[in-house]
Amino acid sequence: MNKRKNKSQARKGHSTFFWLFVTLLVIVVIPVMLFTMYQIGLSRDIVFAERTNCLRTIAVSLAKGMDISIDEHRTDISRLAENDLIKEYLADENGVQQDPQILALLKEINAVINYDVLSMVNAEGECLTSTNPSFVGNNYGFRPYFISAKDGNSGFYMAVGITSNVPGFYFSAPVYHQ
Repeated sequence: MNKRKNKSQARKGHSTFFWLFVTLLVIVVIPVMLFTMYQIGLSRDIVFAERTNCLRTIAVSLAKGMDISIDEHRTDISRLAENDLIKEYLADENGVQQDPQILALLKEINAVINYDVLSMVNAEGECLTSTNPSFVGNNYGFRPYFISAKDGNSGFYMAVGITSNVPGFYFSAPVYHQ
């Protein structure tokens, strides 16, 4: 009978331990886990929102800076188009390509405004003079920046160069002579 009593007490002990474990699990562990998971999710949402706001702020700042820079470059190119020597050169239908005087002027101007390439294109779109000789003789009449200048407006275009194969910003301005 002693053996039975010991087995019964052992079962009771295991049963009590089991119910204490289940009660502890249900009352303490599961709610703490759920609360922790909720807090982690909430923290992730806050971090994501902050990161999104930071990226938006950076993007707006970059866009404003680019707008200012593009406007400055358009102004530079428009001033260049008002140069009397350039006007006369482009008006002369018999002008030579890579005229040394015009090329020297472009290089001098480029030393100040620092573009990768400065080119002069006639009314048909053919490059007459350029700080990069590989541009000379090529026709750029189909490019949107040229079409814009031919229509009397300053042009701006982002593209990969068809001659240079380099991505960049392309600016243009109409040149009027008389």
